[in-house]
Amino acid sequence: MSFYRSLTFQLSLGLLCIGALILTSAYLTNVSYQLLEQRDDEIASAAQLAETGYLLESSVIDLQRNVLIYKQSASVAAINRSNELIEKIQAALAEINQASYRSEEAVDMVTRMQNHLTDYKENLLVAVNGREKRQALYQNDLLVLINAAQKDINNEQGVEGKTAASLQLTKAHNAVLAYLMTQNAAHVKEFNQHMSTIRAQFAKRPIASQFNAISMSFRRLHQTIRGYLYLTNVVLPGTANEILHLSSRLRVYEEQGMQAKLVKAKEVTSSLQARSELFILLSIVLVVIYVAFLIIRVISPIRSLTALFKRLSNNLHVEHIPYLKREDEIGQLSVAASVFHNKNLQTNDLLERTKELVIEQKELNKELEVKRNEAEQATVSKSLFLANMSHEIRTPMNGIIGLVELLKGSNLAAEQQECIDKISYSSGVLLAVINDILDFSKIEAGKLDIEEKEFALGKMLDNVLASVSLRAAEKNLYFRCISPVGLTHLVGDEVRITQIILNLCNNAIKFTALGGVELRISVNDSATGEIILNIDVEDTGIGMTQEHQNDVFEQFSQADVSTSRRFGGTGLGLAIVKQLCELMNGSVSVHSQKDKGSTFSVFLRLKHATERAQHKLPEGQPFAISILTCNRSNKTTQILASYLKANKCVINYLNIKELSEKKQQDKSCCMLLLLDHEMSQQLTISDIALLQRDNVDLCVVLDKRDSVLLTRVGISKDILVLEMPFTYGTFYSQICKLFKYDSGGEQALAESEITLNLQGRVLLVEDNAVNQMVAEKLLSSLGLETDIAEDGRQAVDKLSNTPYAYDLIFMDVQMPVMDGFSATLFIRNELKLETPICGLSANAMSEDFDKAIAHGMDNFITKPIAMDKLKAVLEQYLG
Repeated sequence: MSFYRSLTFQLSLGLLCIGALILTSAYLTNVSYQLLEQRDDEIASAAQLAETGYLLESSVIDLQRNVLIYKQSASVAAINRSNELIEKIQAALAEINQASYRSEEAVDMVTRMQNHLTDYKENLLVAVNGREKRQALYQNDLLVLINAAQKDINNEQGVEGKTAASLQLTKAHNAVLAYLMTQNAAHVKEFNQHMSTIRAQFAKRPIASQFNAISMSFRRLHQTIRGYLYLTNVVLPGTANEILHLSSRLRVYEEQGMQAKLVKAKEVTSSLQARSELFILLSIVLVVIYVAFLIIRVISPIRSLTALFKRLSNNLHVEHIPYLKREDEIGQLSVAASVFHNKNLQTNDLLERTKELVIEQKELNKELEVKRNEAEQATVSKSLFLANMSHEIRTPMNGIIGLVELLKGSNLAAEQQECIDKISYSSGVLLAVINDILDFSKIEAGKLDIEEKEFALGKMLDNVLASVSLRAAEKNLYFRCISPVGLTHLVGDEVRITQIILNLCNNAIKFTALGGVELRISVNDSATGEIILNIDVEDTGIGMTQEHQNDVFEQFSQADVSTSRRFGGTGLGLAIVKQLCELMNGSVSVHSQKDKGSTFSVFLRLKHATERAQHKLPEGQPFAISILTCNRSNKTTQILASYLKANKCVINYLNIKELSEKKQQDKSCCMLLLLDHEMSQQLTISDIALLQRDNVDLCVVLDKRDSVLLTRVGISKDILVLEMPFTYGTFYSQICKLFKYDSGGEQALAESEITLNLQGRVLLVEDNAVNQMVAEKLLSSLGLETDIAEDGRQAVDKLSNTPYAYDLIFMDVQMPVMDGFSATLFIRNELKLETPICGLSANAMSEDFDKAIAHGMDNFITKPIAMDKLKAVLEQYLG
């Protein structure tokens, strides 16, 4: 399609023409407005000039009137008014001269009027000065001379006619005054006659000179008055008449110009109106053509195509598609409609095929629903199976572990004690496997809850080390622990964090044959106010390839089949670690090299605890200590040094050769003896004896558990011993003993070891005979009297007969005749008893605890029963 044939071009061209016409019309209208504005300005200027001409005429007439008044009266107000009028006329002329639209002739008339006005102003000034000079000549000269002459006449002796002379002089004076008033020449003649008479009478007298002076003074006065009168009577009126004539001409000229401009403005307006009408007519014609084009070429085809597309969208039959031959956008729409029509035909075919497929899909969905139900049933069955298996295994395990605990408290031969320890260890391993399977089942079912409680980090690590250190000692491996110095308490799920560390440590010990394991714990503050707990477990075991590292956290996965056969295990430990970390918004990673060992790193986000105890020695006291070691770069030595430096202790490193010199210098120092395999070969019994004999405060640090080594080197039982692994809290407690510093820890330890003071009678509801015996023995060992009921019905009967005979009830959940939940509901609802009831069950799911509380139980303990949990419950209700 050619661009010039497209609707876009055609419509744009039409709009462009209309736009150009509109812009041209706007431009011409703007020009017209400017011309009209200019004409209006010229007319207004001409009117203003004409008005100014009127003002000039009236001002000139008023000026001449004030000058005549001044001539008659010498009024200061008249002369001031005359000056104001002159300034007013000057301002009017300046205004005319500054007008925008003025002709050369007007400029010439204004210039001539300005020149005449300047002359008028100067002549007026001269006339005013002449008037003032006249007054001065009369007052200061002529009047003085006349008065002097009158006095001299009166003083003349021997002269006849003095009275007549005095009268003539008086008449001459009157003639002067009359001349001053009227400026009539007859009074001048009269003055001269009187003066001639007086001069003739006194011609030969000295006084004659005074009369001559009077005549000369009058002559000067007369000349001044004549000049003044000429200016006021001839010059000033002539100048004023010339200005008046020019202003009249200017006014007439400007009025004629204004009329001519008015005529021209009317002509321009008519021309502009005709041109505007022409452009309006052209615009209307162009718009009509454009609208017709739109209707014929655009709107009508679009309506036809709209109706066509509506029929196509409703899947109606279409016989003919118009405008296919057009090469513009309408033609493209017609082509699109044709394609749409063809697609409709194809869609109808596909619709029929889809209906057939839908029928097939429904059949497949039914089969999928059956398979999904089978999968859900399998999942439920698996969960039930795991729960039942856990219950069935935990029930006999409760008896086994309980009996082992009871046997441990009896007097057994060494061989029997060894067998009991192995049974206890094997039972613990089996229970750990069961717990792993149950925890995995909980995580998979989404039923594992993460708690946030405050816990002591050091105490948790002590419990972990107590468990894993025995396993490491059995394989003759070292186990080191590096724990944080400052922070003592955190907020998090202590049980799950313990489980993570135990799984990682047990995994490291299991796959390590030589060397050992190192557990590193560190804490850091985050920008969000949380605490970052970093856990690193490094071993010197078999290691892994990169391929095995990618799969090590998968469930039921180990490095390879031979590994599983060689080391055993379920393959769930690390999978549980990963899932627990994710549940606590953390992560776990591994870095390993084949045959060199592995490092597992855990990153957890915890919260600050309210309790923030500081376990550090007080600053400012000189705590000095010596470390007796064979190698200062030894890892255990470095751990000890870091803990001591954190407490600002002064450290002195010694070897065996320097020991005797040190003892001679200082026999009362504190000393840490790092006793490892190398030190045991260099250290003799005599060296230890000398240290003990010289009263050296000594603490022996064992690199790993080895009671035989202590005996072999001769360490007495009263010497402080610190065995690896140990936490900073344990180290701090021992170092305080070594420095004889009371840290308050001993009192807390003593309080924790107080024997329970329990009082009360317990009803044990348990159907398993072995568990009955174990529980009864455990309760009896704690000084409690116990009655036994074999099921819930017997418990209800006993409580019905003696409702208040028991202070605590231990209720098994799964029993024949009447289960524990039913029995508890009966006790609460029917018997109305509030006796504390603690549930017992081998089921360890969280919903089991919730179900127990919901049925009226006060507490819940899972089997096998842990002694510390049992004591906690007894202390709560019977303490």
